Amino acid sequence: MILDARTARPVDALLAATAAGALAGLGIARLTLELNPHLADDLSDTLLLHLWLVGGYASAAAVLGGLGALLVAFLRRRRRLADAVVALCGLAPVVYLLLLPGMGLGSELLTTLLASSGLGLALRLAAAAAVLLAAGWGLSTSLAVVARRLRTSVRVVLPVLWGLAAIALFVLVGPAAPPPAAAAPATAAELPPAPEEPPPRVVLLLIDGADLDDVIEPMVAAGELPAFARMMREGAWGSLATVEPTLSALVWTTIITGKPAAEHGIRHFLHFRLPGVRQAIYEFPLHTGLNFTFFPLLEKVPGMPVLRAPYTSNMRRAEALWNVVGRRYRVGAYRWLVSWPAEEVNGFSVAGGLGWVQFDAHARYEAGKELRGQAVYPPALRRLLRQPSADGVDPRTVAAYVGEGHEVAPGDLRLHPIVGGLADPVAEELPRLIAAFDVRFAAASFYSVDPFHHLFNAFRDRGGIFSDAIAERYRFDDARLGEVLDVLGDETQVIVVSDHGYDFEHNHHTYAPPGVFFARGPAFAAGRRVDGLSVYDVAPLVLRLLGMPLPDDMPGARTGAYRAALTAEFLDASPAVRIPTYETLSAPSHESVASPKDDEIREVLKSLGYVE
Repeated sequence: MILDARTARPVDALLAATAAGALAGLGIARLTLELNPHLADDLSDTLLLHLWLVGGYASAAAVLGGLGALLVAFLRRRRRLADAVVALCGLAPVVYLLLLPGMGLGSELLTTLLASSGLGLALRLAAAAAVLLAAGWGLSTSLAVVARRLRTSVRVVLPVLWGLAAIALFVLVGPAAPPPAAAAPATAAELPPAPEEPPPRVVLLLIDGADLDDVIEPMVAAGELPAFARMMREGAWGSLATVEPTLSALVWTTIITGKPAAEHGIRHFLHFRLPGVRQAIYEFPLHTGLNFTFFPLLEKVPGMPVLRAPYTSNMRRAEALWNVVGRRYRVGAYRWLVSWPAEEVNGFSVAGGLGWVQFDAHARYEAGKELRGQAVYPPALRRLLRQPSADGVDPRTVAAYVGEGHEVAPGDLRLHPIVGGLADPVAEELPRLIAAFDVRFAAASFYSVDPFHHLFNAFRDRGGIFSDAIAERYRFDDARLGEVLDVLGDETQVIVVSDHGYDFEHNHHTYAPPGVFFARGPAFAAGRRVDGLSVYDVAPLVLRLLGMPLPDDMPGARTGAYRAALTAEFLDASPAVRIPTYETLSAPSHESVASPKDDEIREVLKSLGYVE
């Protein structure tokens, strides 16, 4: 028998499960430190992480123990079976820990189980319970034999067993890897002297979610979208392969740095926080239920602080094009994703938000008041930006998206991207800032279409409410793009890209549909369709256009695929120069900067289905 001469008591199941849950939490804390080694450089962060996870998993396992206690009470007269239930409560959390992929045991049982559904899931759960119950029966018998030989109770043997298991766990998982020693900042690449005659200006515009095959090409063929048709006629164009996961914050940062997420460090829209833990938690072990599954539930607990926060620009580990190009020329960054707080650059920087959630005039004022002007750089730039207007948006323009004869309530969430887009000042502000600061390179968030895909695809082409909202948005973007092209002139190298396209059939972009690539200017071949480019090719293309050396640590610079969009004359006249790297960043911050828009950004991500 599991505990003494009498049968197990219901409380024993609760205690066994809680102790096993605490042990599992200890192991998961160790695995979490392996994934986030920066946490180990702060003792208080390390201790609090262990306390939260040990306490959290102990509490979760206590629920299992409560169910086991009810079963033990029901089986009181069946001593061996009741003992086995207690042992099962103590085994299940530990077995769960040992089956996690991060334990390195090579088992795919847990992955297979979690991938099941319906009848298959029920059968696998029943089989797992039966195996654990049989193992519990054997364990209870073995512990009873050990206790009798030691002339003691299993209630004495069991804590010793858990202590030995904890020691074994530390040996198995190993000590948490210390954070890598901060490397001495790399010496900035020696740039050759700038030419006496600067190269033509380069402007990079990113339209979040713009789709080529299902929207732009058919609309151009139907005689719509004259600005895109002009770029196809006068420049190079085609699809732009993206990367997975197709999360805009990640892909936008890949485009502007030319580096994969493992190097630039922006892995999602949001990172995790635990109360008292100062630094960000980027990732939890696979199958622990913590990555955007358990945290949304915890945030609903009364009094619980917000546990997920947006990534911020100070957390990026790789240099952006505005940092690199800024060593030689004046640059501009306009509302790029993950650009809060605004960086100090050789030119201008306007912090960006998400979709229709942007740092508008009011938010810039609030941010300036609360956070010392971190919404723009230099602070005086605010005078050049649009000021708040009491006029609002013309209701007739909104009606074109809603559809004739249809009405929606003023507070309807679907109106937010429409109103936000119509109020977006990029076509007005960007050319003005480019001229005012005389920049050679500017990167800007253009009008986003991705929220329209997410919110209105179900209504598309059905003849009812919002049926024309997606097409209307592309018409609006095209008109604004045409205005920008006219202001910038034919000598400006204009590149328009998107981070991904959209799978309209399945209503998502999870499986990385390609984005768009349009490029017009003196260096681009007119009317040339170019496929085979990817988001890694944009940064080296910009550097080549500006006559700057190409770094070997950019994947696109190594492949040279971007050259397919350029004329032979330009390639012959501007030979590439290679350098190892531009990077000088050595120790990025792991603490995000709060902004007045954080709550709104989280709500938008929920509405679009990115987070729960």
